[in-house]
Amino acid sequence: MNIIAKVLFAAVIGVVGGVAVAETPNQVKYKNVVIGEGCASTCVDGVCEKVCKGDDAGVITRTGQASSNATSNARRYGFEDFNNLEITGFDAVIEYAEEFSVSAQSNTDNLERLNVELLVGVAGVATLKVSVVGDVSLGGAITIRTPDLQSITVSGDADVSISGFVQDQVLISAFENADVTFKDNAFGALILTVSGNADVSLVKSKVTTAEVSLDGNSNAGLNFVDSGGELTGSVTGSADLEYCGNPERRISVAGMADSNQVECD
Repeated sequence: MNIIAKVLFAAVIGVVGGVAVAETPNQVKYKNVVIGEGCASTCVDGVCEKVCKGDDAGVITRTGQASSNATSNARRYGFEDFNNLEITGFDAVIEYAEEFSVSAQSNTDNLERLNVELLVGVAGVATLKVSVVGDVSLGGAITIRTPDLQSITVSGDADVSISGFVQDQVLISAFENADVTFKDNAFGALILTVSGNADVSLVKSKVTTAEVSLDGNSNAGLNFVDSGGELTGSVTGSADLEYCGNPERRISVAGMADSNQVECD
């Protein structure tokens, strides 16, 4: 049965199930969370959807689709049809695959603090959002496999690896203490934003054109194709940009920032 068809469009105070609690294998129960005025929600077959009016009109939030085993310290989420990612405060492994899959492994306390939800906005833009409530201990990660990656935003103390994508364009943003490493990818057009103490490395991937914005104490490394490359944008604050190859350069550097051509392995 179509879940969206079952969503109630009532401008009332509603609740949405969103926090998965490990019970017996493959059984999940949900805590009710007040979502505020102008929203309505419903749960069908263990999947909860929230639809809002007003400022959040047109945005559907799906939460809580998880199967778990209390003894295995692992959870699987049934989300699919997304091509944008937001990762906050939790390590992640992101890989190209022909089919979608989302799973997390960590200790029980970390999994209890982990929120995974799918936001479907106007024009069908779908974003998988991963975040944590409070502090988490070391260990564990969420593994996300998808056939398409249009954008990724990483923030907080998150260590993220991304591999296997070949795409015409991608938007990458990293903030705070994020550490993002790309390996065996190829991107035609890259838009890169890095700030805070974040570090983004694409030296083991290839890009054709890159528009960059670096500030704070951030660092970034790029590896351009052998010919036809182009590097534009700005590097400010104490940021550091290193790039391999010989792209055409139209980039401004200010403050204590630096931009250098280096050799890549």
